[in-house]
Amino acid sequence: MRALPAIDYDSHPAYVGLREEALSRREEALARLEPILESKRRWLARGADAFSGRRASAPGDSTADAVARDGAAGVKLEESLLGPVKSAAGPLLDALET
Repeated sequence: MRALPAIDYDSHPAYVGLREEALSRREEALARLEPILESKRRWLARGADAFSGRRASAPGDSTADAVARDGAAGVKLEESLLGPVKSAAGPLLDALET
């Protein structure tokens, strides 16, 4: 099977300038998404802290209250048990961030 030709996009007349435009739009999109992603990271961290029995913020935190109201029970795990839980949850949290 033959390989596809390697196109030099930077000097090809049909694509000239598109790469720089795409990169600048990518940076602009990331800049616009960063506050949203940071907000979600903080929200996930507060929820994880509330669920594991640690309060991440003052009493009356809506995340902790919602977890308790929905019938979930937070437990405080020993450090030896918390490591495997964090490693198992890591890919899921990464997927949520993306």
